[in-house]
Amino acid sequence: PSALRARLIHIAAPRRRAGEESSPCTLRSGRGTVKSMPCRAHGPSCCGHANQARDERAVLERSEMSLLLAACRTDEERAVLRTVYDLAMRAGELAEFRAEAVDLRKRTVAAKRLKNGPTHALGIGERTAEALRQVMPDSGPVFPRWSARRFERWFRALVARAGLPSLPGRPHNVRDKGYSHILRRSRATHLVEDGEEIKSVQRRLGHKSAKTTMLYLGLTEMQKQRSDEVAARGVDAL
Repeated sequence: PSALRARLIHIAAPRRRAGEESSPCTLRSGRGTVKSMPCRAHGPSCCGHANQARDERAVLERSEMSLLLAACRTDEERAVLRTVYDLAMRAGELAEFRAEAVDLRKRTVAAKRLKNGPTHALGIGERTAEALRQVMPDSGPVFPRWSARRFERWFRALVARAGLPSLPGRPHNVRDKGYSHILRRSRATHLVEDGEEIKSVQRRLGHKSAKTTMLYLGLTEMQKQRSDEVAARGVDAL
């Protein structure tokens, strides 16, 4: 047990070639090898190759966010989804979200962050404020029953109801739109798409460094199309 509590370092085996069996990756701690296990994918999302997958991280299109909202069954579910997306919350921050931090008149929230992230007064959208008004108590936790585990399970079910692609049982796959952290990545990407500066996005996500924020950004179809149009104009101008 003490070894399992140690900080584990994942040492990746060389990437598997086509037709080869998965090579084992080794988990080590300060006391030596804990266990050796087959790598989950030996692809871009695996171990030491994770950095190569950052550009492939999935993000939700705005139309997919609309499908998720339409798939919510209760006012509480809609309030949860809008709040998590709008404030770019981690799943674990939802249970800590308190009514005292919300000013519906000014439409601001003093969002408390995990991982010792800074607390800022963040603006929220009119629809988010209206959704919160429907369910928010006078004081205390706004969503007391929504633990991180419950939110993860609910979000996977919501993705399935909305008909979005998901890979059950592989929550860290970069292309998996059933992994709830995609809401946080999508919010960051959509803000940049709308013209927000990286520093502003960093503030909303509660990151200490803009470098961390940069790792969250993906590409929506709109951004890809805009990039292609800019590139074409550059060539045509020659």
